[in-house]
Amino acid sequence: MEHLKTLTSGEENLMKVIWNSNSFYLKEIMTAYPEPKPHQNTISTFLKNLVEKNYLKTNPEGRIFRYEASVSEKDYKLFLIRNLIQDFYKGDADELLTDLLQEGMVELFVSDNVEPRKFEQFLEQDKTKVKDKNIDKDKKKKKKKKK
Repeated sequence: MEHLKTLTSGEENLMKVIWNSNSFYLKEIMTAYPEPKPHQNTISTFLKNLVEKNYLKTNPEGRIFRYEASVSEKDYKLFLIRNLIQDFYKGDADELLTDLLQEGMVELFVSDNVEPRKFEQFLEQDKTKVKDKNIDKDKKKKKKKKK
């Protein structure tokens, strides 16, 4: 998955159409594409770019091509999440999870065989963890400045 390249929004929209059907001919893509449909030349350019970026495979059938996804939707989602964590959370997935929990986008469930913890306790514990990390970073910076 590390070989994946970022897609433009147009390419990503086209991949969503393709993932919903798995393989297509250009004519079928034009039919399946939601309104407002881009011009056929635009779709052709997106298809060419997606083949070059290895998101699609082409299978020639006479004078036309059948396009097939070579990257699954799940793999692309994981690629985006990894990039998000690297680019905005400095590689700290726990910080992303904390934000998702605080915004109510994710709920924390504890299985019956584990002592239940309240959501607030989890967040408070995580805030302490983040605070401790920041204190450690500050100490390291001060040591470097002294040298």
